[in-house]
Amino acid sequence: RMIEVSGKLKTNAVLDLLKESPGTALLFVRTQMSTERISDALIEYGVEATPIHGGLSQGQRKRALQSFREQRTRVLV
Repeated sequence: RMIEVSGKLKTNAVLDLLKESPGTALLFVRTQMSTERISDALIEYGVEATPIHGGLSQGQRKRALQSFREQRTRVLV
């Protein structure tokens, strides 16, 4: 399912969608800073979220993907 949300509404929209649907989710955002900010906010709400972006090392990106594949992370941002 895809929805387009702007600005500060993203975190609440994602939380609402996660309540509706079990399983994992991919969340696409525009910037590295947004990736970090939204994944941190989700973690504060108790959601297993992991950021992945070009500012991370190759090892960090691999670990993020592996965690998502193994469903230890519910949301990959």
